[in-house]
Amino acid sequence: MPDTSTILSLPMILPSQAQKHVTHNEALRLLDVMVQLAVKDRNLTAPPGSPSQGDRYIVPVGATGAWAGKTNKVALYETGVWQFFTPLIGWQAWITDEATVAGFDGLAWVATADGPLTVGTLGISATANATNRLSVSSPATLLNHAGAGHQLKINKATVTDAASLLFQTGFSGRAEMGTVGSDDFGVKVSADGSAFFDAIAVASASGIVSLPQGVFSGSFTLRDTADPSKRAVFSLASIPTATTRSYTFPASSTEIAGLAGTQTFSGSKTFSAPLIVSATAATLGSATTTSTYGVGSGATVSGNSKTVNIGTDGVAGSTSVINIGSAVIGAGGTTVVNTPTVTFASSVASVAMTDAVLVAKYLGLGGAVGDATNRLSLNAPAVLLNHAGAGHQVKVNKATAADTASLSFQTGFSGRAEMGTTGSDDFAIKVSPDGSAYFTAITVARTDGVVTLPAAMRLGGQASDPVSPVNGAVWLNTTSGQVKVRSAGVTQVIGASGGGAVTDGDKGDVIVSGGGTVWTLDASAKYGVQVALNQQVFFN
Repeated sequence: MPDTSTILSLPMILPSQAQKHVTHNEALRLLDVMVQLAVKDRNLTAPPGSPSQGDRYIVPVGATGAWAGKTNKVALYETGVWQFFTPLIGWQAWITDEATVAGFDGLAWVATADGPLTVGTLGISATANATNRLSVSSPATLLNHAGAGHQLKINKATVTDAASLLFQTGFSGRAEMGTVGSDDFGVKVSADGSAFFDAIAVASASGIVSLPQGVFSGSFTLRDTADPSKRAVFSLASIPTATTRSYTFPASSTEIAGLAGTQTFSGSKTFSAPLIVSATAATLGSATTTSTYGVGSGATVSGNSKTVNIGTDGVAGSTSVINIGSAVIGAGGTTVVNTPTVTFASSVASVAMTDAVLVAKYLGLGGAVGDATNRLSLNAPAVLLNHAGAGHQVKVNKATAADTASLSFQTGFSGRAEMGTTGSDDFAIKVSPDGSAYFTAITVARTDGVVTLPAAMRLGGQASDPVSPVNGAVWLNTTSGQVKVRSAGVTQVIGASGGGAVTDGDKGDVIVSGGGTVWTLDASAKYGVQVALNQQVFFN
């Protein structure tokens, strides 16, 4: 015979057991906990500070203190200590603070309010059926928001089905609104629930509203949305009885005008005949907001010409003043002229734009044409860039050091020489025989100004030494065949002897050549000579 019961593990009284009351009382105590189980709370993560004898709680996930590690167990406070009981699947408990019943599913305690309620049919004071699965009998139905708003959604399976609200009298339809038989919105009515008339139709593809049955009214009124006090009334009162007046709209957008009185036209107007204004003054385009006005702006078929006359028919002695943009000299604002090609019918001797800032995409002068690469192009015997003040600078700017800022000298648009900063910020002069291969003649390092001659330097030569040459002068004496340099007021001979040595040509010269880094001549020592290692010394 087992010691405990199969389901609740209640202690059993064994044969010949002494003190049977102990086992019996323990079983009663367990039943006292489990039968008609009611707990005070199932969400406290810490034991209450002052529990009462017999208080019961369901221990939630993450509990601490004496409840730590006892998730989902029933905690009983008895005789000053907490005791814990492990629930079985199917246990139910009344949750006092929530006024609901929760059941244990083997993993957690779940109340009806914790999850969605799913039923086949639901009747509220009414009987639901297979078609009306939700049926409500009530003076009113409240669908309130839970947050910012509330939507009542009526969904259908396909376009040809119905998603609508049907208004009935004695369960017979009298009005219906929604998407019935298509995705266009409509409102329809019926006198008997059988035949329906379409009253309003709204096309789903465009939003266009149609009134299939027309509108019955002695007059029709339109009110302005922003100012309802403004309205237009279309009255039928002046039409004789049994008379129909038809108004066919032209195939263009227009507005209703009363030409007998003062009329302001706000839309586009097209006149097939000439529009002549005989008054001495006329205003075209007086709006102060962003506006567009066209004169002769219609498209012209290729081969046809269009003439727009502004201020013509002048006679000798008369003056035609044409204002484009502001009529006030020096006024602010910008005038933008969009045009492909402008050709003047006669020679223009001068265009005065003393204070104008001229901006052009391409500019060609002297018969030249500017293009996307040569945006300024000029044909002329010479170009004068004169000072306006103390001096004048010509600036050639580039974006990065690796780009080119230079002056290119061409023959037949083929490069022959170039000077500037090409490919780096060091200054260089280059030449080319064919515009393809270039030879660098001179470079000047931007960091220290050192001049480098990458190719050989050729001295033109002269028959005699120059008179009073300046320090730093280098020349070729073609008579003696010597290359000379002037340094510290003394003329030195380069390469006279000693494998590239520099001398002044006097007896007693000390010529130093070969490797080494330092050599010194001590002027105070009459016969002494100091020479670094790896040097050769010659006495002449």
